[in-house]
Amino acid sequence: EDAPPPCVGPAIELTVGVGCDFSGFFTEALGLQSALSASGVCVRTPMLSRCEPQMRSGLSTIERAVASKAGAFANAQLNPDVEVRWHLGESWGCPWEPQAVRAAEGKGTVAVLRSMTEKDRLSPVLLACCGVVHETWVPTEWHRKLYHHHGCKNARALPEVVDSSVFRPKPFRVGPAGRSRSSSSSSRGNDHRTFFLSVFQWQARKGPDALLQAYWQAFTKFDNVVLRIRSRVPGWAGLPFATAREGVEHYAQQLYRKDAQQLAAVETIEGEEMTRDGMSQLFRDADAFVLPSRGEGWCLPCAEVMAS
Repeated sequence: EDAPPPCVGPAIELTVGVGCDFSGFFTEALGLQSALSASGVCVRTPMLSRCEPQMRSGLSTIERAVASKAGAFANAQLNPDVEVRWHLGESWGCPWEPQAVRAAEGKGTVAVLRSMTEKDRLSPVLLACCGVVHETWVPTEWHRKLYHHHGCKNARALPEVVDSSVFRPKPFRVGPAGRSRSSSSSSRGNDHRTFFLSVFQWQARKGPDALLQAYWQAFTKFDNVVLRIRSRVPGWAGLPFATAREGVEHYAQQLYRKDAQQLAAVETIEGEEMTRDGMSQLFRDADAFVLPSRGEGWCLPCAEVMAS
């Protein structure tokens, strides 16, 4: 009897033009690679394989295994049947030039654009890019309808992925009052403060100013609360500070002319200072997740915290 194939087609290549850090694009590609390969689909993401050695300490055991093998198709196929390229934002050019699409067609490869927006209209660059490729994959049905409305008729909805082996809820326990979440998996110990958690890349669209203003208006330094912010400050944002801690101090001065320690407690977790398993634990430990974003294409942290 013949052995089953190592994977089934079509063979899909995920091309994400980002660096080796836990950006939303990197995490999305990692989730898709994990889900598709676990389903037996032939998929490769060379960027994950390239980044795995320097990022392995932040990945879960399963994610490390997935990323280390992501550079090649399991069936050793050379050319993909489908290549998906990410559009990284409206300020970026189209990742598919017409000549690149023609070259893909010459190899029998379907050219796919991965795209999303948090706006209610499409930029000229995005519309032109949509017109070049064979298909455009967007994360929600709302996006599909929006893209169709503005003339991108090849849009199809393909949601992002949350790895339930990493982001998982606390177990339930049964007591006299019925079912409730177990506290056995909490890392908070005897810390009985109310924990608010926010996870975002520090930029105006994510609303860090609104977050801190609302929190400091609602609570004082004497209240038994803490706001935990896990964030990184991108160099391209042009902000007058380089870390999340400096951002908190900046807004304390700008909004209240006070040092942050004079206001309700805020803790910061900078950049990559936490593993994926650690992020999952952080979500489970929080009493509430807060993110006053001014617009989201998907909001992966929102999906991850709901899974936790």
